[in-house]
Amino acid sequence: MIFRNQTILISCSLFLATLCSFKPSTSTHFRPNKDFALFFAVNNYDSWDKLKNPVSEAEAIAKELHDLYGFDTLVVRNPTKAQIQSKIEAYRARTYAKDAQLFIYFTGHGEYLESTKEGFFIPKEAKRDDDSQDSYLSYLRLQRWIETLPCNHILLCIDACFSGTFDEDIAMKGDIGVRPGAGDWREQYIRQTLEYKSRLFMASGGKVRTPDKSDFARQLLAGLRSFGGDDKLISFPELWGYVKRAAPKPCAATFGDHAAGGDFLFVLQNDQNPNTELDDWNTAKRLNTIVAYENYLKKHPQGDFAEAATAKMEALRNVKPDNMVLIPGGTFEMGSEDGLKMENPIHRVTLSDFYFSKYEVTVAEFRAFVEASGYQTDAEKEGKSWGYNGKELCDIEGRNWRHDPEGNLAQDNHPVINVSWNDATEYCKWLSQRTGLKYRLPTEAEWEYAAGNGARHTKYSWGNSTPSGKRGGNVADEAGDAHFNWRKSDANIFVSYNDGFATTAPIGSYDSNNFGLFDMTGNVWEWCNDWYGDYPSESQNNPVGPSTGFFRVARGGGWWFSGPKDCRVASRGRNSPGYCYFSMGFRPARTK
Repeated sequence: MIFRNQTILISCSLFLATLCSFKPSTSTHFRPNKDFALFFAVNNYDSWDKLKNPVSEAEAIAKELHDLYGFDTLVVRNPTKAQIQSKIEAYRARTYAKDAQLFIYFTGHGEYLESTKEGFFIPKEAKRDDDSQDSYLSYLRLQRWIETLPCNHILLCIDACFSGTFDEDIAMKGDIGVRPGAGDWREQYIRQTLEYKSRLFMASGGKVRTPDKSDFARQLLAGLRSFGGDDKLISFPELWGYVKRAAPKPCAATFGDHAAGGDFLFVLQNDQNPNTELDDWNTAKRLNTIVAYENYLKKHPQGDFAEAATAKMEALRNVKPDNMVLIPGGTFEMGSEDGLKMENPIHRVTLSDFYFSKYEVTVAEFRAFVEASGYQTDAEKEGKSWGYNGKELCDIEGRNWRHDPEGNLAQDNHPVINVSWNDATEYCKWLSQRTGLKYRLPTEAEWEYAAGNGARHTKYSWGNSTPSGKRGGNVADEAGDAHFNWRKSDANIFVSYNDGFATTAPIGSYDSNNFGLFDMTGNVWEWCNDWYGDYPSESQNNPVGPSTGFFRVARGGGWWFSGPKDCRVASRGRNSPGYCYFSMGFRPARTK
């Protein structure tokens, strides 16, 4: 697994072919020659594992800063330590207006050394194991170096592993307060706010590793693409409101001689009006969600389509809440002594009532989400998903949610597969916006309680016995063994059981459990909301899992080689949030 260190956002010019620049905007900008962005992004390392995404992510952010907000942007691609130092010194030599702003972004590998309790950014030529640290860039020294640049307003972003470690307390710092809307006082607000010096910092995590594909960068882009609302202005707290949703959990703070009241502002260019009323209406219709129609009405309360938008919202509110089943709360003993150590210790958990979908999300349901929202899944972005190529398990090019496990066009009534935790979470967000109800992935405790028939905590969702006919599920069995030639034994498959399907089965093909839930054991593994972590020994009420981590939990076993141990309701799986697999799906939950 390749990990990507959290990066610091810095716009910068690079030498020769390493420099990718964006020409100044021809649009009228409210703040000409006052906003600058410098990026250092490393994909290609001499000694470290190569990365795929830092350069493209930095360029995407730079493009939005340039096109929407008029920043003079420079991206330094694959810089050495000397080139980073040289470029920062070049920005030190500039003359800045009193209200000028400099946005600095670093992205690439990062490292943390226990010997010195210090985090580092890794330049292109850095040695893999450099005990002397000469080829690394210390986050702490880098922060102090940038702090002294002669620009009054600096926002430093680090999107790399261990990026928050220059400040041991940073991960525990709370949100920075949100400013009131500027309204008609926009220009006055900008002028007054930039009277006060600012030194602001965002990092993609504290003392944690982060993946190559950055959720931090994705959420930052989402904030910039919000266009700043009616005042066409995004403050640092408003941008942080988007970025803080990223996983792993990012952090934000002030540093150096930041002045009280100081801020960093992204001011939309004067001639940028991304949405006309017709554009807004067409967007609302395409998304077909309550939130989308509400957004249209907020911008156009007396608009030509206001009556139609109101009618659409009412129609969505009157839609019956699909296939959700009320799961009465209760207390049960979570965990098991029959499996791996990760299922221990057994501990008492009490849950409140919640709703859970009768079925796993189908291909047809997921297609409706993609077509309405334009969402692109992780497998589509990466161009591959994990599956079986006839010889081994591996990444298979071109596989995504549109395919069944063997690469054919997926059938509408089968569970959607090849979807990541990120994809499942976005589906739940969309469903929430569409219906006005709050959908989410289930917690790990909710999943185990619902699958095990509540306080009974049965071994499998259908009960404690071996499966038989419809009283069973789509698991590793004789049908799968006949097709894939698995290692047939009582430990690997349910011997003498044939569920009728070698791969996925249509949802609801087997009897439900006592709660009326189908396919809780087998068919596909199901994502839960929790970060993976060790169980506590003490009793818990409505636990939500650790606050951060590297893996998300998956439960239930699937059609691919999930035998008696994997299919137990207490069995735990775990994978990174971006992992896509041909035996992984999900079902939504909802708080009562």
